[in-house]
Amino acid sequence: MKYIVSIAIIMCLSIILYAQQKPIPTQYMNDKYFVNSAYAGTTNNATASINAKQYLNGIEGAPTTQYLYVQYPLLANFMGIGLKVMHDQIGVTSQNNALITYAYQIGILGGNLSFALDAGLYNAKTRFSDLIISDDAADQAIPMNNETIMLPDASFGMFFTFQNLYAGYNAYNLMGGKTSYTSTGYIGKEVLSKYHYIIGGYTIKPNKELQIEPILLCKVAQAAPIQVDVSLYTQYTKLLSGAVTYSTQRGLSFMVMAGFKEGQYKIGYSYDMSIPGNRASFLHAGHEIMFKYSLELTPPASQKDFNPIYYLN
Repeated sequence: MKYIVSIAIIMCLSIILYAQQKPIPTQYMNDKYFVNSAYAGTTNNATASINAKQYLNGIEGAPTTQYLYVQYPLLANFMGIGLKVMHDQIGVTSQNNALITYAYQIGILGGNLSFALDAGLYNAKTRFSDLIISDDAADQAIPMNNETIMLPDASFGMFFTFQNLYAGYNAYNLMGGKTSYTSTGYIGKEVLSKYHYIIGGYTIKPNKELQIEPILLCKVAQAAPIQVDVSLYTQYTKLLSGAVTYSTQRGLSFMVMAGFKEGQYKIGYSYDMSIPGNRASFLHAGHEIMFKYSLELTPPASQKDFNPIYYLN
């Protein structure tokens, strides 16, 4: 279907795309692997998650994002492997990203430190032929054909756990890459600008049934202000979970999340909302659903006898 695009909307969505780059699931507190690759293999659980998010409900060409995350612990070797796949659609532009994760853990300072590398491909495609230009004269700056970009991609992460405390750092888009249109010869800004995630949290267990987890997530990107998300995640009897998030990027805005777990399966739903009157509040309203499968693995006898967190004490 053709899209009628105004210059204002193109600029607005371009700013979002450039500053945010590759989006992450809203429900990242359900699996830290969503925001930190080094989390792969740090627990005894093999997990697979599918997330789907819809922004700007009711507007044609509004952003939609789908994710697939799989991570598997290699317990006998203190390693973890994983897979991240993302598809993002904004109007006539789509992004696809696939990364393979390798993580390795060592014991240090009485805790566990994990390092991870991601490697894969990034693809972006713009269907310029779907645009309807209001002016009869062709704009030489806008290609008339569809354009595709394919770039190598890599990221690096660290994740440290000590008792109930954890902290992590992840650097994305280490290899960079610029926009290039073959039909016009245009070379633009860096489409994969580097950005960083810093996460920290503490797990509180008042009793055997209740778990409370305050989480702080900082997002640092080029040409964008630092964004801080403050979340409070709770879980009751491992069956019911919920979270509330405050984000500085959207001014006074919140994310509410609810989840239900039955056996090895978990279903989650979240809704992002901004307080009416905030700047660009309409840009951030959206829904996300999550389906997660988790399989608890039994540690091998060798790991039961030797815990890596004491290796460098």
